[in-house]
Amino acid sequence: MKKSLLILMALFITIIGHSQTFTDANFIEYTIISGTNTVEVTGYDFANGGSDVAIPETVDNATTTYSVTAIGTTAFQNNDLTSVIIPDSVLTIGVGAFVQNYNLDNVIIGNNVTSIGDAAFRYAALTSITIPASVTYMGFVVFSNNLSLTDVFSESATPPTIITGTNDTFGSSTINSLRSGIHLHIPAGTMGAYITDAGALWTGFMSVTEDALSISDFELANEVKVVNTFNALKIISTGVARLENYTIYSITGAKVKKGTNSTIAIDALSSGIYILELNFDTGKLTKKFAK
Repeated sequence: MKKSLLILMALFITIIGHSQTFTDANFIEYTIISGTNTVEVTGYDFANGGSDVAIPETVDNATTTYSVTAIGTTAFQNNDLTSVIIPDSVLTIGVGAFVQNYNLDNVIIGNNVTSIGDAAFRYAALTSITIPASVTYMGFVVFSNNLSLTDVFSESATPPTIITGTNDTFGSSTINSLRSGIHLHIPAGTMGAYITDAGALWTGFMSVTEDALSISDFELANEVKVVNTFNALKIISTGVARLENYTIYSITGAKVKKGTNSTIAIDALSSGIYILELNFDTGKLTKKFAK
């Protein structure tokens, strides 16, 4: 009797487990958030999925469509990722979500992420990162040990809360203090809130610039993604917007390239930070990227 009961319990647990977790065609694993039509990314099969990851906004399982709203704790830990696109549906990035991806040098964070957990991008290869205006909090050592990180773009007029001191968001002060080597780019008119007001947390950077060409909040941002590969930019539109032309500027504002193709060769550009201006039939979008 007891043995039969144990078998039934094990079968019940197995069935429930299978109904709660599933994997999509891109080898991304999801866990259903109980009682909702939302899921959290909880794992990734790198061996089959590859080094470039574009997390979808929605994913189907059986007869239900789920919204992808969170990247779970250590979901992509210790893979060999090189690029990641986090969609606008995601609200939170968990602790260590992308930790120890030593070649990860291109990350696009969706426009609705509100919090980035401890060590989320620690031990990566980022040279530049844009923090969307939606972000209000970043945890311990989020970008620690990104030894090539030189430019941080924070889009919010209200500075996100960050950690300072030993477990600094941008690098442990006792191991790898990164702030002194980073150029910080902030919206016009926010120097006080970020740097000079009493209690301001965003201090100690190599330089701070109120960028005239900082990224604006366009509706197009919800349907257009820019994928930065080794030698090209790929402009991907998930909506009806049609690309008419593009212009690339250096960080100082000098025009360096223009054209009309949705795949833009950048192998001839020098290493550095650039601004990509995209003109669509429905509006204009500006993005920053690193070469």
